[in-house]
Amino acid sequence: MSYRKVVITDKEAVIKFLERHKAVFEDHWLWLGACRRGYGYTTIENIIYSVSRLSLYVYKDLDIYNPLQQANHKVLCPHKACFNPEHLYIGSQKDNMEDESKKFASKTHFRCGHEKLASNIRTVKTDSNKGLETCKTCRREKDAQRYATKKKKLRKHFQQVCQ
Repeated sequence: MSYRKVVITDKEAVIKFLERHKAVFEDHWLWLGACRRGYGYTTIENIIYSVSRLSLYVYKDLDIYNPLQQANHKVLCPHKACFNPEHLYIGSQKDNMEDESKKFASKTHFRCGHEKLASNIRTVKTDSNKGLETCKTCRREKDAQRYATKKKKLRKHFQQVCQ
């Protein structure tokens, strides 16, 4: 079976190309081709395109030549390789960053699984003067593990020196 060459201005050809490289999982369209950092990409006419950008170009009339318009994933979609136009929206980088901050601000637990309680939040100052919230419980556990390892090394050292 031979395929005709895909030209970016031929939206029907782009749709057929995307259809050939997709796997449907629940309501996600997962890209089966090449990925970078989890996001699908492909080359058409020697230009590298994000698959989610192509999807919005074909289905929602994204201006593919405007660098200020981005294809952003909605917060509800956890799959970076998903290019379902219902899980994407046209926006700017600022819009995307606001969505990401909302996603993490609404969480009630840290990534480790411990609850985000006032007594369990440790705020660390960063270079940008923003407070980075980390889990106190995990920090205590790491410190205890570090201390135990250090204690073991010291004990071994003194045993060697005293003999």
